[in-house]
Amino acid sequence: MKKSFLQSFTTILILIVLSGCIVKEEFGYLSISSDPQEAIVFLDGDTVGKTNINKPLNLTLKPGSYLLCLYLDGYKPYEEEIYILKNKTTTIAVTLEPLSESGYLSISSDTDEAQIYLNNQFYGLTKANQAVNITLSPGKYQLKIIKGQLEYEKEIEILKDTTLALKCELQFKVTIAVDTQNAEIFYWRDQSTATKLDYPVATSLGLLESQAVFKFNEPGVYWFYAKKSGRVFSAEVAVLPLKEDRTINLKSVPVSVARSDENTLIQGKALFAPWELENFVSINGSNPYQIYVAKYYLYFGSQLGITGDWAYCQSIHETGWFKFGGDVPYTQNNYAGLGATGGGNPGNYFNTPEEGVLAQIQHLWAYGLPSSSGDPFPVKKYPLLTDVWGILDKRYGYVKRPEKFESWVYLNGRWAVPGTTYAQCIRDLHNSLMNYLGY
Repeated sequence: MKKSFLQSFTTILILIVLSGCIVKEEFGYLSISSDPQEAIVFLDGDTVGKTNINKPLNLTLKPGSYLLCLYLDGYKPYEEEIYILKNKTTTIAVTLEPLSESGYLSISSDTDEAQIYLNNQFYGLTKANQAVNITLSPGKYQLKIIKGQLEYEKEIEILKDTTLALKCELQFKVTIAVDTQNAEIFYWRDQSTATKLDYPVATSLGLLESQAVFKFNEPGVYWFYAKKSGRVFSAEVAVLPLKEDRTINLKSVPVSVARSDENTLIQGKALFAPWELENFVSINGSNPYQIYVAKYYLYFGSQLGITGDWAYCQSIHETGWFKFGGDVPYTQNNYAGLGATGGGNPGNYFNTPEEGVLAQIQHLWAYGLPSSSGDPFPVKKYPLLTDVWGILDKRYGYVKRPEKFESWVYLNGRWAVPGTTYAQCIRDLHNSLMNYLGY
């Protein structure tokens, strides 16, 4: 009995002590009424209800400041910053001011719950594919409709007894065209910080006859690509939202042209899409360091007119499927052994993967194009930025420029010494890539 009593007493004591440690969440209260009734009530842009004809709208809130807005069609919107105090009731009674002379604004949007502002005053939320009607005093207004990073802005004028109907599209529009009918369109949103587990997957937009407009909700770097039996496309990159309306032209070549040999010119069109090249590496269980650089090969290849898909296969050959293990460690961002002459010489270091790829493309330019073609810089930084790269290839000046446009076989004994089958190894990888992709 004594032991049982002691245990019970201890349990009660612990509960008493713990109860004093529990932090109760504190609230304040808001009571809102309006004349006339049925005004929509917003707090910090969120709809919280309507004023009721019989009783005020009562809300329980955390203490702090809030932006209170009341909107009733035909009346001037009411806006006030309010403060909610702990365990106190804040009472707000609003008399809405009617509009003496009125015009009307009707907003149709493709996006739900975007915030509507007129002259920086909040007027409610959009409804997707449904008109929102607003009564206003005649005059000029700066209209803004905002949802996250999506924004629509326009200066409008409201006339007496007149309805201004606006269709506001917040989604980013992209016009895509293909050079052959019935090609399947894909897009891929670049995530520069992606790891092997969350690397982006391409999304199909369906078949396209010739040209169509597509809409997107998120800003960022997008790659567009097409696939069709018998044709191989070049991918195109764009930064959304586009600064100006333009068409993404997806161009292709016959498979017979894409499936060429070591006599393929170093100067040429970069083919395929970034994810296709990355997936080709992944099937070999490679890429232990999660090096996703295919987009740079295709981007700079397209910028400089170098066969970036061949250059990517060159990097596979040089790095052993991105496993490295030779004189050049992966931390150097040197994917083609630039400056590495054997005997433990690690060659050139580059600050970023982007710089390492561009240096390789510039080095290929030096071997593949005559001096009459000029130099491979300046080049826009990825992705299509106004900032530019200069020459990053530290051995560019040591290359004796050819007298004509040269093919990949020209690298035998030059890029690699003795390297009598260097270009053939790259060719075999390129053919394996095409086999993997079903061409």
